[in-house]
Amino acid sequence: MKKEIKDFPQYLISSDGTVYSKNYHLTKQIKKLVPIKDYKGYLAVHLCKKGKQITRHIHRLVAEAFIPNPENKPQVNHKNGNKSDNRIINLEWCTNQENQKHSYRTLGNKSPMLGRIGKNHPLSKIVIQIKDNEIVTEFYGTHEASRKTGINQRHICECCNNKIKHAGGFQWKYKEIK
Repeated sequence: MKKEIKDFPQYLISSDGTVYSKNYHLTKQIKKLVPIKDYKGYLAVHLCKKGKQITRHIHRLVAEAFIPNPENKPQVNHKNGNKSDNRIINLEWCTNQENQKHSYRTLGNKSPMLGRIGKNHPLSKIVIQIKDNEIVTEFYGTHEASRKTGINQRHICECCNNKIKHAGGFQWKYKEIK
């Protein structure tokens, strides 16, 4: 089954993800377009509209043409995780959260920052809590300091960045790494 692509009347999309030009190079011939792979691995095609070339992802074209979206969900998920499989039965509308959960739970993908909190986070700076010019304790980042002391994280950051002098009755500084 083929349908005209919304906003691109010169093109057709099939339920298996094949894209056709209805007037290939102004010859009135129907021609199958060759998809390209984007930097994330999704298949896309270049469509022309009013003399401008516009790149569209094939999975989104299939979903817009064939899959109802009554809840107006913004993303299209590949159920089997194969970004090249743009068949109707492999696609579903989803929210960003649903898409992420599918990636982690169903496909076994892991976030690159998973488990990297506190001292394991590459951007953590050691934060020193100071009272009466003596170090009280050290924390692996402002988030941990805030969580353990109950002092607002933003105030700790402002103190560490010399924007304010005290937060929660303490001075705060980033530990210099040598």
